[in-house]
Amino acid sequence: MGRKAKLSLRYKLLLYKALLRPVISYTSPVWGAAAKTHIQTLETLQNSTLRMITDAPWFIRNKNILHNLKVPTIKDFFSKLATNFFNQIDNHTNPAIRCLSPRTILRFPGKSEDLALFSCRTTVGSSESSIQNSRPTRVATTS
Repeated sequence: MGRKAKLSLRYKLLLYKALLRPVISYTSPVWGAAAKTHIQTLETLQNSTLRMITDAPWFIRNKNILHNLKVPTIKDFFSKLATNFFNQIDNHTNPAIRCLSPRTILRFPGKSEDLALFSCRTTVGSSESSIQNSRPTRVATTS
């Protein structure tokens, strides 16, 4: 699909959302710990694709294209996917999967990362025992 394709803008955008964005956002909850340069590379890919879809001239800002098409930035889209993913983990019926969700996030002022502590409650036999797996894991700041 090129800049001058005969498809309408609506269908070009639909193709982007149905075919390219799922490839870009594959395993996006993990991207929270990625370097800013890697996220920026994906942002650049999205911006160039949307610019090609709209056939926008060079002087139109990417922010305006995103706003007019009602497409979130990659960072915002990944944040939404990660939030939904971790909410689903919290509500999962399997207790082993519920243990994967961060229970405590420690904030460090001036740092680009937070520290998430994972804790888990498991049932052994008929009695419930509390196993504190304090596995510190770095996660990106959401602010």
